[in-house]
Amino acid sequence: MGVGQYQKPETALQRAMEFISVGKERDGLDTLHDVMKDRRQKTWTSTIEQIMLKHVELCVSLRNSSYAKDALFHYKALSQQSSITSFEMVLRKFLETAENKTSDAQKSSIERVEEIDDLDLVSTPENLLLSVVSGAVTQDRMDRAVLSPWLRFLWDSYRNCLDMLRNNQVFEQLYHEVARSSFAFCLKYQRRTEFRKLCETLRLHLSQILKNQLQNNSTIKLNNLESLQLMQETRSIQLDTAIKMELWQEAYKSAEDLHGMMQLSKDIDKKMVKPVSYANYYDKLALIFWQGGNTLFHAAALMQKFAFKDVKKNFNDEDHSDQANKVLLAVMSIPNDADKPGMLSRLLDFTEQFHTNVRTLSSLLRLQTAPTRAGLINDVSRMNISSYADPIVKNMYEQMEFDFSPLNLAEVITEGMNKLSSLNKADFEQYRSTVNCVAATKIFKQISLMYDCINIEKLKRLIPFYNQFELERFIVDICKQRFVRARIDHRAKSITFIRNDESLCGDYDPIDQAFFNAGCEKPNEFNIRNILGHFFSDIRTAWLTIGNEERKAQAEEVFKHQLRAYLNSRDRIQKEIMKRKETIENYKETTEQVKQEKAKKAAEAAKIKKEKETADELKKLEAAHRIREAERKDLEEKETKEKKRILQLNNIKDMPLYKQIIKEKGENAFSSLDPDEIIKEQQQREENEKRAQSIKKKNQEKKFDHMVRALHALERPIIDDLVKGLNVKAAELFAEAEKKRVQKAIADHEAEIAAYKLVENAFDDIEMYCNSVIENHKEEYEEEMAHWEDEVKAREAKLAREALHLRIKKRKEEEMLALQEKRKREEEERIREAEAEKERLRQLSQPKKIPEKTVADSDDNWRRGNRETPPTKPINSTPVERKIGKNPYGNARPIESKRNISSVPDNNFGGPGKRVENIPRVINPSRIQSTKVVDADADDNWRVKPSQPSTTTAPRTRVVTDSQMNNSDNDGWTLNSSKKTSTTGRNDNAPSNTYRSNQKYNDKDSRRGPYHSNTGSRNLGQNRGTN
Repeated sequence: MGVGQYQKPETALQRAMEFISVGKERDGLDTLHDVMKDRRQKTWTSTIEQIMLKHVELCVSLRNSSYAKDALFHYKALSQQSSITSFEMVLRKFLETAENKTSDAQKSSIERVEEIDDLDLVSTPENLLLSVVSGAVTQDRMDRAVLSPWLRFLWDSYRNCLDMLRNNQVFEQLYHEVARSSFAFCLKYQRRTEFRKLCETLRLHLSQILKNQLQNNSTIKLNNLESLQLMQETRSIQLDTAIKMELWQEAYKSAEDLHGMMQLSKDIDKKMVKPVSYANYYDKLALIFWQGGNTLFHAAALMQKFAFKDVKKNFNDEDHSDQANKVLLAVMSIPNDADKPGMLSRLLDFTEQFHTNVRTLSSLLRLQTAPTRAGLINDVSRMNISSYADPIVKNMYEQMEFDFSPLNLAEVITEGMNKLSSLNKADFEQYRSTVNCVAATKIFKQISLMYDCINIEKLKRLIPFYNQFELERFIVDICKQRFVRARIDHRAKSITFIRNDESLCGDYDPIDQAFFNAGCEKPNEFNIRNILGHFFSDIRTAWLTIGNEERKAQAEEVFKHQLRAYLNSRDRIQKEIMKRKETIENYKETTEQVKQEKAKKAAEAAKIKKEKETADELKKLEAAHRIREAERKDLEEKETKEKKRILQLNNIKDMPLYKQIIKEKGENAFSSLDPDEIIKEQQQREENEKRAQSIKKKNQEKKFDHMVRALHALERPIIDDLVKGLNVKAAELFAEAEKKRVQKAIADHEAEIAAYKLVENAFDDIEMYCNSVIENHKEEYEEEMAHWEDEVKAREAKLAREALHLRIKKRKEEEMLALQEKRKREEEERIREAEAEKERLRQLSQPKKIPEKTVADSDDNWRRGNRETPPTKPINSTPVERKIGKNPYGNARPIESKRNISSVPDNNFGGPGKRVENIPRVINPSRIQSTKVVDADADDNWRVKPSQPSTTTAPRTRVVTDSQMNNSDNDGWTLNSSKKTSTTGRNDNAPSNTYRSNQKYNDKDSRRGPYHSNTGSRNLGQNRGTN
């Protein structure tokens, strides 16, 4: 369209469809885009909607995001006041088409890789070098070539749509739909960078909404419950997507956004955020904290989720038990110093930053105070969580926290975790490493208090969670954290624990002592408690040194005796083991049956839940209808709320807080306060009073500690006397017990020897029975072996037949490809002959005398319709009418009856895709006699304007004589009978047996295009060129 010219929308749409029909989609898009950009188009019509649908379809096809963005912005301005649904339909159509094209591109890239993957072809050096340099496989390169442009276009489309719909109350629902579709796009194609940008864009839009709250009415209001609900759901989907993509930093930021939305919703309406939403929120937070290595807040999040267990009415016993198990395992995974800043933070004076982070995380969990390990253990006892857990987890928890035994703890933990692993639940298996680490730390700290030196092998038996290297690494880490002080002696294969100097003149480092005694007793109490242990260790060492040879001989004799006892009882022990294994198998079968019954009950409960959800949905729809009807009564509700507030204030006057507020702020201040604020203030004062009572109680406990110390000092001499008496009696008791043990061992040995003699006579009978069983089954074994060999031979023969079939199939495919190539070459040869014949006819049709003054306009002038035509000799012949015949062009251009030949220019005389300048010439009337005129495919831009004289010149036409028409086929359209071509597109002179033998491939002729007949006729360009 020319500059300054205006086209009607209907004309522009028709013109664009014509461009598209001839394969010029870019020109059609330009035509539609000019209409959409025209400022004179100020009202919405259905034609504009059709133009816009075709416009976005062409933009997607050509991947032109800038045109789509401009057109959508203009269409939004047109339809925002008159037809919002039309704009929403166009936008959804645009995104849906882009998504489908991207999915097709992904499938195409995979199919292309499958096409080029040939196992018989060896990789060329060029391909190997390319893969080494680029570091990418074939699929990655194909994705970059085929899929990446579509991904970039789809991402630009989502981003432009979000910018277009932001901060607009009219398109709020559509905005959130596009945002959720964007999350699905990032998740499907794993676009991590785009997901981060998308999250930042949504946060920017939210900040703009907060700034523009007091502007025009079309701005989104954050006091609207429906808007807050949409934002909350979108942020929840954002958090789920971040977790699925394993972007934990973005997941944490999304959790903060969701927490802000929930707090804002709760401030407006406390019942808006449902308990189920809180439970899901805490579950996701627990996962984020676990991935971040923060076991303390992970356990706190699970504790908060457990508090909402009653919100699910179908919360069965199995779910109850699983949730309790996770809480106990999470609490056991918390190290002792998790609620304190680390050594590096304290040295670098980062403790304030640590406490700030703790307060931030506590606010995400809606906790008033920061969680601690001791506090969580108290909450477990207070909520009686251990009663809901499995006995295995409950036993592990009690052994670690209450009945601590360093010699048996590792065995209990290992056995319990193995039993949990048999349940095939990944949620329990993830706690194995952390629980083992905490248990090993507790065991190692207790060993450091009881031993000065311990063998590494013995320590490995006490802490079986690690191998040699991992155990040494664990010891180094725990010493680095100043829990214990130890030194590893690889030569002696032992670990020596370093103790503080207990004398008064020993060196004392305040900072070092603070780190070493973090979470432990004070140094004085530690020394007083362990001084007798040190003394006992020294006495025992001296006692073992005296009389070492005699004790060694006794130990060897005891070892030999125990070895004989083991050999005698080996068979009995093996039978007991097999019996125990059978018992375990029976237990597993019973457990599996119980699980199936539970699963069946869960399915029934799910069905009931679904029915209930359907009923709830109907109730929600009815409630929404009632809410819309109740909007007219807002004024009455406000008056009712005011009356209720005044009534509550009157009731509050009876509370003790009323007098305090009157005393502090006066009576006028009380009347302006909100009842909820008064209740919050009362709760805050009660909390302060409770805190003061706690401080007072701690001070009293400190005073009580001094009294306890004094009692310990008084009872110390009495304890010493008791220990001396026990040491005297210990030797006598040990000798008596040893004598009884030896006598019992001798009696047991004699009884076992007698039992062995009774069984010894049955050995020969057992051997005879085994030989008879082998001889009886020999023939059966040989038959089975022969049958197996026959099956192997049959399978080998089948594989050989399949390989032969594949070779035959491949050979047929190669022959078919060769035949197709031959047909293609013959087709190209026919096209070249037709082009040569057409050129010869064009030269023959040139007039012998050309006027001296002719003007040939440029291509641009022809497109605009501005051309100058020199005067020529007028035509005295009458117009020749064309006859209605079969249209060889299909549906591209209809055939008009009785059309004047002088007004039908031939635009495509030079063949398909070419243009020939319309050189005026004089038509000889004698050449028109006895002819049939066939109209060319005229283009409106090439027609002569009415202002120019149409009788002075005649555009070039295609003339076909009667003889030529009679000599040509109905579908072939050839010029010369000497070069006649059959309607099936094959040479008549060719041998017929060539095509008869390959008639099974004729069904592929239909793939050549819309202008071919079912028998394989030539295409449109070929037909037009030969006429």
